[in-house]
Amino acid sequence: MNVIKLNQMVFLWASVFLLAACGNEENSLLVEELVFEAPSSPAGSDTDPTVYDLAGVEKEFFLFDQFEDNGRGWATGNTGDYNMSVNGGLYTIVNKTADKQWNTSQDIAIDVSRNFDFTAEIKISQATAPEKSCGLLLGAPASDREYLNLLISGHGNFAVSRTVSGQREILKDWSDTPALNDPYNWATLTIRKYEDLYYYFINYEYTGFSSPALPALDARVGFSLGSSATMVVDYVLLVYLD
Repeated sequence: MNVIKLNQMVFLWASVFLLAACGNEENSLLVEELVFEAPSSPAGSDTDPTVYDLAGVEKEFFLFDQFEDNGRGWATGNTGDYNMSVNGGLYTIVNKTADKQWNTSQDIAIDVSRNFDFTAEIKISQATAPEKSCGLLLGAPASDREYLNLLISGHGNFAVSRTVSGQREILKDWSDTPALNDPYNWATLTIRKYEDLYYYFINYEYTGFSSPALPALDARVGFSLGSSATMVVDYVLLVYLD
């Protein structure tokens, strides 16, 4: 079993997915929500959202999946376009196409009036060309086809983008980050919503970039892969921060 250490406390939990190319219509899948509750206390006025370990903030665990089995129903299978499997505590996703970004997401119904961290630990396959990218997806309902991405590449840099109806807007162009010393090693990516901004972290370090919070992105979490990209996911976690 994998162990995740968060704010010096160890939480263990053994715990749906949609695959669509950009521009293709998505179909919603209903899932059972997993709610992890803990006593909460409000953040103080001196709370700095660019510091990963927020002082004085208790956490409420909403989603935690370590892929020890496929109980949540993540998509699996092998086609000419993709290969996906849940095995040995890892979710492996392969984009076989040479010219499309693929998105994988699941319905989750996030309360965006609250502060939260959406986190996953991922690894780009060493067989993937350096220019290929992988990362997190935070999205609107499938019918709206709007989502936000925090991406990393085999070059050891990161980018942030927003896509609406297949049209991508670059919010933060590819930039170097010392947090990715080895682009093919495990990387913990976090999108934090705090008050009216999103903050982006890599390996618990603030990237220095934030963007306005988007209230429509309240219904999906998942992953994105560039063309010919391969990634594995160790866990996915969503925690309320207030």
